Amino acid sequence: MPAIQYQTANKSQSLVDRGYVDVGTTATSAASSGGRKWASDEDWEKRRLIITRLYVEENKKLWQIQDHMSKEHDFYATPKMYKTRFRRWNLWKNTKAADVAAILRQTPTLPTAPQTFTVNNKQISTDRVARYIRNRARQHHIPPSTLSTVLLHNTTPKPLALSPTSPALTLESTLRAIHTYFLTSLAARWTFPSPADCDITDGAETCRLSAQFHERFKTAAILLASPAHAASGVRMARICFAELHGVLDGGLGPEDPVFLVLFLIVLQALRRRGLRGIEVRLVGYAAELGGLLPAARPGRGVWNGLRDLVVAGAMDDEVSLQIIRVVAGLCVGELGRIHAKTLEVLVCGYCNFDGDTKTQERMYLGMLKELDELGTFDERHAGVRMNLAIFYNMFDMHNKAVPVILDVVEDPRMLEGSKRYRGVTYKLYFELGNSRKTLGELALAETAFRDAVNMAKWELSQGTANKANVLEGLVSLEEALREMGRGSEADECAVERDAMVREGLESIGEEQGP
Repeated sequence: MPAIQYQTANKSQSLVDRGYVDVGTTATSAASSGGRKWASDEDWEKRRLIITRLYVEENKKLWQIQDHMSKEHDFYATPKMYKTRFRRWNLWKNTKAADVAAILRQTPTLPTAPQTFTVNNKQISTDRVARYIRNRARQHHIPPSTLSTVLLHNTTPKPLALSPTSPALTLESTLRAIHTYFLTSLAARWTFPSPADCDITDGAETCRLSAQFHERFKTAAILLASPAHAASGVRMARICFAELHGVLDGGLGPEDPVFLVLFLIVLQALRRRGLRGIEVRLVGYAAELGGLLPAARPGRGVWNGLRDLVVAGAMDDEVSLQIIRVVAGLCVGELGRIHAKTLEVLVCGYCNFDGDTKTQERMYLGMLKELDELGTFDERHAGVRMNLAIFYNMFDMHNKAVPVILDVVEDPRMLEGSKRYRGVTYKLYFELGNSRKTLGELALAETAFRDAVNMAKWELSQGTANKANVLEGLVSLEEALREMGRGSEADECAVERDAMVREGLESIGEEQGP
């Protein structure tokens, strides 16, 4: 992955320099004593399977591996070179809590006969897992079953005497930091133009940047996970890293309360696509930026906590949902149940992290009923309907999503009203395209995606949307066209998309990379 540039308070640095991005080692062949040559990148890759077997499966010590490889394979490397390569290959001999938790999720009750599981490129037997649980439970003076519960569910049974670095206690301290952050800010820092407006008073620009970061990074995750679009995904990720400081530093006004939820959604998008390396770097960068915030800003502990959870492998949908519950509860208590910001937290949070579809559907329909009783149409109505459609599509209820969307786009009053709110009409057309495509209605899907792209461009011209929506629409339109065998039109979408990414890079002073 190419180096990603980002801005600090006083200067621009490469993420490579700060350890957020790995780069391949240049193939070197330095002469050593006796005419030997140190292993090059090519040599390492040729011997990777042998070295991995010796280190992980045969559990040999480093000096034994070094001796074997030099005598049997004419392969020379220093201990430091081996350790660097082990990190790059993600080879670890020590059993970690995250590894044990991953195995317990596959087999909560350890079998009597030893079995071997592959976790993070490591072969780990169940007897090693059992030994880890016994030793750590003895160390913390708790029953092994209690430690297994903590590792498996990220819960904190009481009484529990874990070390300060345990995922359970990290989560507990993070939730406390979030509670303090939101309670203090809702009472003293965050004000709103009205209960029907999601923007912060004097902070509309940070709300826009928050939404833009969220949409762009989700689009980057989609692109990065696709071999055909990975290069564009890398460039999009650069833009997102460069813009994150503007979202967090508050120089444009109070930060958006919902950004924490949007950030969790971005982490989820990366995690679900197997992009853990980028997930770790992103949350680490956010924590570093949080350290640059003024001491009076309460968000610093929040970002540090999220970083520690992600690095420990403890961040998942259940942990995210616990955070959402804390945030939503505070918003309901301070702002009311149908305040625009409360609704935004609820629909963004529960739609993405709560798998109980019946509960979610009842929540949405209950919101619509309360809003309809107001007798008006505003941002809250448009947003709830948009997110209800997203919810139906997320859980493969596409036949339900279509009428929810058509109720708005085929009603002139509601359609015109939706256009007043940032990105809503675009998203309705975009979700309609997703529904039609999944239902096999490709011609109707193409029409909906074209409407989405055109609406995103119009909203961009009005200053109520961002380029991420146009990019997302172009990606989906391109895919639909290719499915229909219309390659030349799909290529036109790709050219337009790449041009927009290039413009975004140039706007932050970067060159188009390979």
